[in-house]
Amino acid sequence: MKKLSFAYPIVILLVTLMVVFLNGCGNDKREAGAESATISTQQAATVGVDVCTNCHAGQTSQWAGSIHANVNNVPAYSDFSDPVCTTCHDQLGDGQRLTSIVVLTGTIPRPVVACESCHGGGGQHFGVGPIALTRVAADATGSGQFNTCTVCHQTANGFHGETNLFSYLTGSFDGSKIIYDEHFYPMLFSGTASSPTVSQLKTYPTYVDLGNTTALDEDGNTVSLAYNTGLVARASDKSCTASCHYPHAPDVTINKQWSHGAHGDPLKPSVDHVFSKVCIRCHLSTGFANLWTNYTTIADGIRGLTADRTIPVNYQGQMRTCNTCHKGILFATSANKQLRKTGTIDLVAEGGTFIAFDVSSKPTYTVKAVAMTPDMGNSATCLTCHQGREAGDSVRANIDALASATTSTESTNAKLKFINEHYLAAGATLFGGDGHKAFEYIDGNGATGLASSPNTTNAIPVQTYTPTHFHATAVGCVGCHMQNTGLVDLGGHSFMMDNGTTINNIICANCHAGGIPDFQTYRLPSNTLDYDGNGNNTEGINQELDGLKTELIQFLASMGIYYNPATYPYFHKVSTMASQTGSTGYSNWTQPQLKAAFNLNTFYKEPGAFAHNGKYAAEILIDAIADLSGGPDPSVGTPSYTLPAVNTGDYIYSAITITPQRP
Repeated sequence: MKKLSFAYPIVILLVTLMVVFLNGCGNDKREAGAESATISTQQAATVGVDVCTNCHAGQTSQWAGSIHANVNNVPAYSDFSDPVCTTCHDQLGDGQRLTSIVVLTGTIPRPVVACESCHGGGGQHFGVGPIALTRVAADATGSGQFNTCTVCHQTANGFHGETNLFSYLTGSFDGSKIIYDEHFYPMLFSGTASSPTVSQLKTYPTYVDLGNTTALDEDGNTVSLAYNTGLVARASDKSCTASCHYPHAPDVTINKQWSHGAHGDPLKPSVDHVFSKVCIRCHLSTGFANLWTNYTTIADGIRGLTADRTIPVNYQGQMRTCNTCHKGILFATSANKQLRKTGTIDLVAEGGTFIAFDVSSKPTYTVKAVAMTPDMGNSATCLTCHQGREAGDSVRANIDALASATTSTESTNAKLKFINEHYLAAGATLFGGDGHKAFEYIDGNGATGLASSPNTTNAIPVQTYTPTHFHATAVGCVGCHMQNTGLVDLGGHSFMMDNGTTINNIICANCHAGGIPDFQTYRLPSNTLDYDGNGNNTEGINQELDGLKTELIQFLASMGIYYNPATYPYFHKVSTMASQTGSTGYSNWTQPQLKAAFNLNTFYKEPGAFAHNGKYAAEILIDAIADLSGGPDPSVGTPSYTLPAVNTGDYIYSAITITPQRP
């Protein structure tokens, strides 16, 4: 269609009157992104971005600041050395029409991707007539949106010569290259971030059509993985815009932040692994969505997911994408974050290892204890996974199972075993003695939230513990970790608090006079206790906790129990790390050793404990040392404990006497 000239005002008047009576142009439901069937108008004549903006000024204004509007004129027309460039850059010639759009600044002619490049021609539209929602129609390979976006955002090798690798791993995610691969064909990598090599296709990525993916269930039957997860698939009308990309202002700042955090790192063990269905609620986007789509509590979800025999036995891990935490309905905004889980959430101890001891039957998977159900607001999403799987109550369950065994089979199965808290339990640490994450030396106290454990014996009297930290509900997880630093690898959707050169201490200044310049060395000036008993009461709380962990490692090593946090099951009967494997795990536990090992591993794998609840962590570690020593009571006076010398082959520890000061 040719652009209107002298008759244009008359046409506009007529269109305006039609809008009033027919409520066509700017319909609230249409502009809000409501579902609408794609009509067969993909090939309608185009009218140009300058015509679209006459009715859609709001959307045009959003688009004007986006990458598609190319406000920096990079690339410029002069950069094109091949006509194929216009396949994506200014495919409809809209860059030459910018000078007539009054709502825009920077109207210099430049290559752009404008309205009809995505929506299709508006020659039949003008506010009330039909228009395709997408320029390319849906087909068997994907929805119209999927097919439209992937014209340029390729699902195979890119136009710029990229190979089908994660572009952000090789640095190009932060550059100007096409982001074509990580959305639709996530891969498993070996090697390094600077030189990755493809070793295996990663299965079940968020945006692959789950309905076309099958696996074997517990009974050996082939089942579809498209159980009700609420995830967006490539066949969805919102395959790109739900959760991840705001359609009219496609800014990738959040996406860049995500790619620099642990959730978007395919090399992390939390992704690069095969998981059972007990694990899927945290290690798979599909599992997390399944949990909060079909269940109302973690406890119910654990029971339901593990009991559902139609869910495949093993899964390849997935990165946690936007659609993991956010519902696949509309793009999340500050006003409506579309989070899958908010509000109250249980702190649980699964205790799945010690449930049934009859080897002829399959154990029943239950939840041993719910310690508390705090209201975490938006941080409830985080606490779903960042509370660990096991708690001190799981240790008690192991001790009680052994005490109640009546047959040799039960005694063998219930033998004292190392229990892995399973990991990064920052959320539970926040709640200290209220959340009972660690093994607490309080048996006989009848503490609320803990199972009765008459068979647990401690060498020290009943202790009390620091309760919930102020940071827990007043600030929450997102209050600290998502502060906007302006960097892609610190705060925001990277969730990083320290990128190696800078710390995310923005919110700290709200309460801490002068702020916190260094997480490692900071301590409140009023706190003069020497937690690790090394004679230095001015070092940072993080350094105090590191000292206590080192002392506990030495103490256990002197008993022939060697801790290696990098090699499961972490506590070994052979001393040198090079000789430690999955089959060298220590097994001849005593109660004090088992409890100390659980507490050491819990806080070794919770590196933020100094900020989440440093006093609670110090109390637990000091009590573990005292219990291993056989006393005296660490909360009465300042008793001393002697740690024997030991040479592990990797480390040499001298005999020392420490006088820890318990908070």
